[in-house]
Amino acid sequence: MNSSSYNREFRESFIKIALPVGLQNLLITSLSFVDSLMVGQLGQAEFNAVSLAGQFYFIINLIIVGVSSAAVIYTAQYYGSGDLKGYRKSAGLAIISCLVVGILAGLFAVLAPSTIISAFTKETTIIAFGSISPIFTTIVLYLRSKTGKWAKNLID
Repeated sequence: MNSSSYNREFRESFIKIALPVGLQNLLITSLSFVDSLMVGQLGQAEFNAVSLAGQFYFIINLIIVGVSSAAVIYTAQYYGSGDLKGYRKSAGLAIISCLVVGILAGLFAVLAPSTIISAFTKETTIIAFGSISPIFTTIVLYLRSKTGKWAKNLID
């Protein structure tokens, strides 16, 4: 295979992968910003409540990115050495770990949203307003998780 066709194939596959991933990351980072922008017109307490709810999801996102980043290192090492059993085990463990973190965070947000907000503030007004935001954000994050299937269909 000559280098120009390899570069073309690499660019094409890079765009197929990078475009959906980049779009998903843009949506992740803009979620709290858009929430704050829309709610900011309602008042300071509402704005603070939504911002604090966004911090919870930021922490969850950090955990998931950390697990995924570590898994990429292990799976690449196993794949590079030809150890497909180790590759499958590390990839499976990463997927299950991220799934468990996501499910637990979602359940916690739906069942105890005021506990989440009260971890960041003690003001009752902000806790009252903020208890609604994690529920809606959990629904949005569930829908966002479906974009991974969309990205996979683009690559296949």
